[in-house]
Amino acid sequence: MPSEIELVLDLSGSMQADDAGGQTRLAAAKQAVGRIVDTAPDEARLGLRAYGAAYPGEDRTRGRSDTQLLTPIGPMNAVSRAAAKQKIAGMQAVGFTPIGVALRAAAQDLGTDGPRRIVLISDGEDTRAPPPCDVAKELKATGIDLAVDAVGFVVSHIARR
Repeated sequence: MPSEIELVLDLSGSMQADDAGGQTRLAAAKQAVGRIVDTAPDEARLGLRAYGAAYPGEDRTRGRSDTQLLTPIGPMNAVSRAAAKQKIAGMQAVGFTPIGVALRAAAQDLGTDGPRRIVLISDGEDTRAPPPCDVAKELKATGIDLAVDAVGFVVSHIARR
């Protein structure tokens, strides 16, 4: 059985900063995610989740729960590919960085049958609600076949840890 994959994209405010290549981190992330969507085989089961995209305010409690499933897990056929690309094009970076919350939600999106993979695309430190390392331990303890890969954009030493 092929892996089901969910791309989890950081849309926190810090993604508006420049990356090392002369564009914003958000622009670079959109390019990377767009390439994955463009090149995924039609039968690839792919979904897209974002965090930090909906709540631009200062309330940490609200900001720490800001994650949304943008495209559900499913085959990357012409219709779903076009829908995903439309969502990617409209992404705005405005909020907090609730990585742990987004990882937990992505694992739920993926379910428990067969191999699962989360690709986390981020530039920053989690807002500590809950810490992503704790969530990773929690997910591992469930025994599901789940891998988490991280792609970083100008990541600080603290965020790398």
